[in-house]
Amino acid sequence: MMIGKKILAIFLTFIFMVGTISIGTDTASAGVVKKIDRSYDIAVVFDNSGSMYNNTDAWCKAKYAMEVFAAMMPYKKNDSLRIYPMWEVGNKGDKEGTFKPMEISSVDDIQKIHDMYTIHNGQTPFAPAREAYEDLGKSKADEKWLIVLTDGAFNMDGRDGEVKDGIVDVQKVLSEYASDDIKVQYLGLGEEATSITPNEGNNLFATKASNSSISKDLINICNRIFHRAQLPEKYFADNGKLDLEMSMNNVIVFAQGKGAKVKGLEGTKGEVDVIESHKCQFSDVSTGGKYEDVAVVDKSLYGQIVRFGSCKKGKYKLDLKNVKHKNVQIFYEPDVNIKVTLKDPSKNDDKGKELTNADAFKAGKYNIDYNLIDNKTGKDVSNSKLLGKVTYKGALVYSDGHEKELKQGDPFVLEPDGEVFVKVSARYLDDYVISTDASDAMRDAYTIKVNTKKAKKLKVKADVLEGGNWYYTKKHDDWKPIRANLELGGNKMTDDQLDNVKIDCVFDSKGNKDVAYRVEPVSGESAVDIYLGQDENGNYIEPEKGKYKATINAAYTEKLHDPSKNSDKTKFQISGIPKILWYLERIIPLLILLLLLLWLLLHKAFPKKVYFNDKRGASKIKVKSKAVNLSSNAYPSEITCDAEKVTRFVGKGKKSAKFAIKNINPDPAVQSFSIGVGKEFVRDGTGQFVDTFGTPLSNKTKLTIRNGTEITWRKAGKKRTGTITINSKKK
Repeated sequence: MMIGKKILAIFLTFIFMVGTISIGTDTASAGVVKKIDRSYDIAVVFDNSGSMYNNTDAWCKAKYAMEVFAAMMPYKKNDSLRIYPMWEVGNKGDKEGTFKPMEISSVDDIQKIHDMYTIHNGQTPFAPAREAYEDLGKSKADEKWLIVLTDGAFNMDGRDGEVKDGIVDVQKVLSEYASDDIKVQYLGLGEEATSITPNEGNNLFATKASNSSISKDLINICNRIFHRAQLPEKYFADNGKLDLEMSMNNVIVFAQGKGAKVKGLEGTKGEVDVIESHKCQFSDVSTGGKYEDVAVVDKSLYGQIVRFGSCKKGKYKLDLKNVKHKNVQIFYEPDVNIKVTLKDPSKNDDKGKELTNADAFKAGKYNIDYNLIDNKTGKDVSNSKLLGKVTYKGALVYSDGHEKELKQGDPFVLEPDGEVFVKVSARYLDDYVISTDASDAMRDAYTIKVNTKKAKKLKVKADVLEGGNWYYTKKHDDWKPIRANLELGGNKMTDDQLDNVKIDCVFDSKGNKDVAYRVEPVSGESAVDIYLGQDENGNYIEPEKGKYKATINAAYTEKLHDPSKNSDKTKFQISGIPKILWYLERIIPLLILLLLLLWLLLHKAFPKKVYFNDKRGASKIKVKSKAVNLSSNAYPSEITCDAEKVTRFVGKGKKSAKFAIKNINPDPAVQSFSIGVGKEFVRDGTGQFVDTFGTPLSNKTKLTIRNGTEITWRKAGKKRTGTITINSKKK
């Protein structure tokens, strides 16, 4: 049988719970159950002598038992299970093994038991039991158990000693070993095993298991060691009918036998959810030597464990296959809660008023009662046998901290200006404790409150006093606080009232950062200051950098009034640089971009392409600031000039682009020329060019060349004409 991680998870989450778990409803008044936390140190003496393998399956049952014990271990608080073999063990095929105890300290180690192989066998020495007992004496665990698994009598003291029947008085020695510190469990396998008389009052337990009882015996031993709650047989009939007299958080079914199968659990409202399920079976790894071929494997050692979810009180049908009724064990965890009731003796009120479902109480005299109830039905289950013996502890805890013991039915006086917390705990099934003192929400739910007046309106106005709402970390010594200005009922608050104001700040930022803060009332100002980045003693705790949204929650409770609460929101930023640098980091790139745009808008440029078109075709003109040829490639340098930029940079590729010319310098053979309409120049008798008005052509004369400008000149009696086109070969 290999019981793996899943089976362990089933038992750990249900049977061996050592943390806290919520029980019942989702309301604040639902109780919280704790299972008493114990640490375990278990030493198992494994009889792997020859008689355990000689035409018998005793070895197989022993390994099955050890795997069950190991699977039941909670493995908390350094829990440990050690196996002390009488003879060498190792892996199958090994020629040499070890006598050292096998350490099982986690779920992953259970496989080692399944694969454990006895190298060779001998007689039945008592020395391993003595060694196990001595090791337990050094342990500091809460629960220490010595478990002895054997099929016969011890006929050797040490492994090398003489062989003699009765050489060790097992009854006497194990009785001496058993005590309040170390408990002893003897499990005899088969009829030949020595009979031990138990003394349970002194923690000596003894069981002699037969083939038919081994499964049940193991469960009983595990229940004893691990304090489990097993459902009595009367609640489970042969036909699979299950009668739950109270609601359960979980129900575990452990069915054993060859081919055993748990198919489901059905109630009046349908199938119950399966939370965990796992199968387990025998080991066939036995021994070497002369018993290798005669060791018997018990293939009936087979089972399934299923954990079902929440079950309300009622009748259910457990669907099983290949399982005898006696081989089914059911374990449970009750779903209970604590009910506290106040009764007014002056009104002869037998029913009373349940504390957690009531409004505030009037001042006066009351009797108090408390009991365990079914968390789903609300019915009283204090006397249910499924809870075992229930013991209560009760007390009243007053606002000044002092406690007064309070038994069921005791009277007490609720003062006009007081509140009192009803602290009740109930212990059941030996190990389970439920308490009203498990959390702040529970304490609030079970606090008796006096009827109060309507709360006065509390007004909160939060202002960040640090300039620009900007906190520069290198200047944290000079940080100014967030000031929360307060008003109560339209009036400023007194200093005494401010001392009783509770401030809770919630900071919302990317990454869910938090900020340490210190609150200090501002005397005479009806305000409190909230200093960021400080603990309650004023020590600096650097917060994470980033933008924050802060919600300032304020609460004030006045005697005989409901609490007054309100809040306000504000924003701030924490940074490693001054705010001016932060702005500059963002403004400078914008300025550069703006200047680039201005340059593109204001900068002048020549047209991208300029062509001179005449009857020969289009010739490209290279426009530069100096020596621009306005004629053509066919008439080089007949009219040259200087050029000036006129068009904006962004328009240089358009047909509307243009440029200006000056220092016009026609070839000496040119007699006249015109550029555009009305711009004709003729060489006079002195050889100088003048326009139609007689004005001489000078270096300062400027003309504009645009798309379609016509240029004409005469030379040697011949007229030559062309047209300028901008960014296109055609006009």
